[in-house]
Amino acid sequence: MPNNDKAAALDAKNLDPVRWGVLSASNFALKVSLPGMKKGALTSLRALASRDLGKSKAAAQALGIPKAYGTYEELLADPEIEAIYNPLPNHMHVEWTARAARAGKHVLCEKPVALTAKEAETLLAAQKESGKIIDTDELVTADEGIRPGTTVETLANLKPAFKPDGKVTAGNSSQITDGASAVLIMSEEKANALGLKPRARLVSFALAGADPIMMLTAPIPATT
Repeated sequence: MPNNDKAAALDAKNLDPVRWGVLSASNFALKVSLPGMKKGALTSLRALASRDLGKSKAAAQALGIPKAYGTYEELLADPEIEAIYNPLPNHMHVEWTARAARAGKHVLCEKPVALTAKEAETLLAAQKESGKIIDTDELVTADEGIRPGTTVETLANLKPAFKPDGKVTAGNSSQITDGASAVLIMSEEKANALGLKPRARLVSFALAGADPIMMLTAPIPATT
C-alpha cells in the first residue's frame, strides 16, 4: 500500500487545481498564506482584489497572479473563480464571506470566522442557502501550550521578556494558542456516587471579555 504522501500525489495528478481568488492584499496574506498556497499542487491563484487597484496590481504581479481587481465585487463576479480566500480585517469576515458564498464561491476565511454567535448564524444561513463550503484556516491537532518537563525551578530561571527588572517572562505571560476543550465539572459527592476518579480540583477561576478586534488582551485583567 502506498504511504499517505504518495497516495496524495497520485490523487493530485487526476484532479484539476482549484481556481482561487483573494479578497485583499493584506500584509499577512502576501507574506504568509499566499506563498504557502502557491506551493499546493491543487491550488491555482487566479485573481486578487483590493479597493486600491494599484496595490492590487502590484501584489498580483509580485505573486504571479494573472488578474487584479480594484473592487471586491468584481472578484466575486469572475466566473473563473471557484473559491475565495478571505484575509480581510476581522470585522469584515462575515459580510464578505457570506457575499462570496452567495456569489457561488466556496470560502476559506481567516480566523475568527465570526465575532459573535449571531454573526456565525449569518454564515450558517449563507452556507445553507448557497450550498457552498465555508471554512476557516485553523486545525488544532495537539495542545502546544503544555510542557510536561516544566518545573517551578525552570520557570523561575526564565529572563524577563521586556524590562531587565521586569516580572513578565515566557513562562507566566499569556500563551498565544488556539483550540478547544471540554471539562466535566461536578461535586466530589457526585463523582463518588458515579464511581469516577477526579482528574483535578477547581480552586479558582477568572473570566474577562475583550474587544475581538483587539484580541489577546483579556488575560491581562483576568490575571491581575
